[in-house]
Formats: sequence, C-alpha cells, structure tokens
Amino acid sequence: MKEDSEKEAVINRFKSVLDGMNQVPAGDFNSLCGNLQSVCDAFHQALAERFEPALNTFLAQSPHATLAEKRGLSAQTNAVLSSLGLAILCEKTRKQAFLGGDAGNDPRRGRFQLRITEDPNFQRTKTSVDLFHLHLVPRHTQQSSEHSVSSWPERIRPPREGPPATPQQNLHKR
Repeated sequence: MKEDSEKEAVINRFKSVLDGMNQVPAGDFNSLCGNLQSVCDAFHQALAERFEPALNTFLAQSPHATLAEKRGLSAQTNAVLSSLGLAILCEKTRKQAFLGGDAGNDPRRGRFQLRITEDPNFQRTKTSVDLFHLHLVPRHTQQSSEHSVSSWPERIRPPREGPPATPQQNLHKR
C-alpha cells in the first residue's frame, strides 16, 4: 500500500511538470529546457527518496568489519550513486559528499568517512568506525550548472572575423 501511494505521488509530480511543458510554444528553447530540467530534478529527488532506505538497509547487512571491507563497500556505494545521479548529503556542511574508508587509529578495522566532493582536498566531515545513515540527494555538479541553458549567452562568443589563425600565429599569442 505504501509503495503504491509513493508511486502515485511520483507519477503526479511528473504529470504536473509534463503538463507545464505542453503549455510551452514549440520554438521556446529556453522554457522547454527549463521544464526538462524540472523533470530531471523531480525524477532525481524521487529516486533519492525511494533509494535511501534500500541503500541503508543493504549497507547495514553488508560486511564492513575490516578496513578492506569498508573501502570496498564505499567504492561500490559511490559508483552506484554516481550511476544514478545521486550523492550523499553531509548534514554538518549541507554539501554533497562521498563515502570513504580510512585506516584511522586501527588500520585493521578502519573507519568510514564522508568527504566533501567539491573540496579539492576532500575535507572530512564525518568519521566513524560504525556505519552511519546516509542521506541521499540529487547530484548537482559544478559542471552541470556551467552547462545550464541560462549560462549559454555568457559562454557563446560571436564568430571570429577573417581567416582562422595558423598554428604559428597561435604560438605568438602566448
């Protein structure tokens, strides 16, 4: 019963967004892209909500007593989340993170860590020998925001006038 009502809620969200897309004139590229982005966002949010309990149950039942098991489980988790367009939310920083395994104080047992995805040094935010609940969110990358339709006008340059530069001319520009 609960699964049926969850499915119904997701279907209604998509229908609502798709109905809005039918109102967009065929040639209105920016509006259509915005609506498509809304569909993708709604889908990934629903996916995160539905997948979170299943993932946490799977992780709790998987072996994770040793450092090697923690690292393997972390790598598998990160790969699955990435393939689904999801990420782990660090509740402390409210930023997206990935799961890692680290030796810590006991190299045989190891520990789990959350590391911030956007941080070049992969800042640790949560560390525990025991597995903790993972909160999932749609993955939003800097790259995806750079490629959004709203940023296109700033990134598109007018065509160059004249013949293309030769490789030698390009070297002299440096």
